[in-house]
Amino acid sequence: MTEGFRAIRIERYPISTMMRAVLDLRAHYTAYDAAYVVLAQALAAPLISADAKLLEARKVGVDVRVMQPSP
Repeated sequence: MTEGFRAIRIERYPISTMMRAVLDLRAHYTAYDAAYVVLAQALAAPLISADAKLLEARKVGVDVRVMQPSP
């Protein structure tokens, strides 16, 4: 299992460079959610979540995909 974990490629993105954009969204999202919205924007990547509240991020141009939990 540890070899599989070591094989995972992890990229870090410093939120400090995106803080202004995160703060601009503070009226609509928690800081945690806003950070994910801004990161998705910066990477031009879809935001995948189980939280349907994040569908509002579509208003700022983020491709949001809400996954339903398995029964």
